Amino acid sequence: MPKISVIVPVYNVENYIEKCIESILSQTYTDFELLLINDGSSDKSGSICDAYMSKDQRIRVFHKKNAGVSMARNWGIKHSLGDWICFVDSDDWVENSYLEKFIENKELDGYTMVSQGIMYDFVSRTNENFPFFIYPDKICHEVEFTDIFAKYRLLHNGCPYAKLYNKNLLERYSIYFNPSISTHEDHLFVLTYLLHCKKIILSSSISYHYMIRNTLSLSTKFHSSEELVEVSKLLIEKIIQCRNKYHFSQKCFNSAVSAFGLRQLLVAAQNSNQNNYHNIFAVLRDKKEWFVNHFVAKSLTNSLFLVLLFSHVPDCFLYWLIRLQRNLKRLS
Repeated sequence: MPKISVIVPVYNVENYIEKCIESILSQTYTDFELLLINDGSSDKSGSICDAYMSKDQRIRVFHKKNAGVSMARNWGIKHSLGDWICFVDSDDWVENSYLEKFIENKELDGYTMVSQGIMYDFVSRTNENFPFFIYPDKICHEVEFTDIFAKYRLLHNGCPYAKLYNKNLLERYSIYFNPSISTHEDHLFVLTYLLHCKKIILSSSISYHYMIRNTLSLSTKFHSSEELVEVSKLLIEKIIQCRNKYHFSQKCFNSAVSAFGLRQLLVAAQNSNQNNYHNIFAVLRDKKEWFVNHFVAKSLTNSLFLVLLFSHVPDCFLYWLIRLQRNLKRLS
């Protein structure tokens, strides 16, 4: 039985999947299995995965009907054989120390999460990259969580990759990715896992390379206003649960709620249309107390919109402003 299961959801990445697989097979730590979950790819991704499986017995390939990345990752979790689970996206790659840096610590137990930093690589800008989420080498027990959640911004790191999860803990508390949403489902997964952790091991290793190939990232793709309202609700609920358990500072709480829960509502307003803007603006007005007490404004545009919204400016005028802003963005 392998010690680690590496789960890679695969969908139409024929130009990138080979580099991803090769980087995993080149690991200095070799006691792992690689699960390639082909999520209904229409290109050569599936056949590339099969070719690698025929050459390396550590690889298992699953071909399934397209159902999204959450279902693919959940499939991998349910079919994994390892004691520990980590994720790699199929268009990214990892350095050969990726797994070794997870497993080298002797204090791993069934209530642990290990977290490394991430390197953002910009493909369109030659040799330009920067590290994201930089940590020291540190073992943090539950009694320290109050301080480290704020110090290392752990609530903000919702990336599912560059982390090691205990499979028994995932199964015991039925921690899976939510397939009903297509944004921040990974963040909710990480926050749920944190709620059941008793130890967090931070690693100074930055061996995961997140490839940014164009300006359209997951964070900028269009999501319906209704979905974003639901995502905001789920994120706020989960952040509240974390605060109630670990009692971190109000500043830490406000920062997380602003960046994720309340920001989703602002994006919902920006993505509203002629058929739903009245309902979406009403949702934001119902959250007035949250915005007043917890929101940390990052832009003058958002601040002005909220002032007008809570001043009961007619919805039709607010919607006209949003459309104007969208048109100006397109022109720029």
